[in-house]
Amino acid sequence: MKIGVLSDTHLREVTPDFAGVVERHFQDADAVIHAGDTVAYGVYAYLQQFPLYAVAGNMDSPVLKEVLDSTILIRIKNIKIGVMHGFGIPHPIEKNIVSEFPGADIIVYGHTHRPLVNQLPDGKLVFNPGSFMGNKPEYPPSIGLIHISGEKKVKAEIVYLTD
Repeated sequence: MKIGVLSDTHLREVTPDFAGVVERHFQDADAVIHAGDTVAYGVYAYLQQFPLYAVAGNMDSPVLKEVLDSTILIRIKNIKIGVMHGFGIPHPIEKNIVSEFPGADIIVYGHTHRPLVNQLPDGKLVFNPGSFMGNKPEYPPSIGLIHISGEKKVKAEIVYLTD
């Protein structure tokens, strides 16, 4: 199973670049997770071509904040995935987010624009796909992919969107 992961798209509309990235990387995805700051409802609606799991971020439109929860816990192939945008300063954001999902196998978040794949000692996977817009010069634009195989075999990867 392949799950496309986005956060911090910060788009007011679906751009050709965004549509190209989605088509290229998510065309065979079984689901898409968006960890907030989609910004515009039209971008959220576009992503609904997939089974979509999305949360509200601090920069989302009032319409999205009404439609989306701030946190969700989903189950995909016996894997519990906690999703939230995040809040506050980048450090210690990971520790704060992990505490929100004590029963999750994977925790997906955004907010920092900093890509991260971190396997914790207790087996939890903490994953931030970075930002579609990037945070230059330190972090180039990126998205994420989660691959689930077998009972609970999980692989997460960052895909950098550099030319």
